[in-house]
Amino acid sequence: MSNTEWEGTPLCGACGGSNPPAPAMSKYYTYVLLSLKDHHFYIGQTNNLDDRTKRHNEGRVKATRNRRPLKLVYYLPHDSRSEAVRYERFLKSLNGNQKFKEIIGCT
Repeated sequence: MSNTEWEGTPLCGACGGSNPPAPAMSKYYTYVLLSLKDHHFYIGQTNNLDDRTKRHNEGRVKATRNRRPLKLVYYLPHDSRSEAVRYERFLKSLNGNQKFKEIIGCT
């Protein structure tokens, strides 16, 4: 993956970033949440970033229920769900996770 493919919105909560402005709807997103409880990342994809982040923080997502509160630290818009899923899988891979941490400066 080239660096140009990673031009998302890095907002590293661990490094003092803030939450992003509300993105335009009708796109798909790969996103990363930071658990403020255990300082681990959660990676996912959605077509409604605001609603999905809210659901995570309300405890309505089993995978993150016990890791709240969560902060959105990165998102990358995509034109299709398949593209968002592809980036989600890459970020969850060893190489993708290392690249992500380099980009947001949390290594």
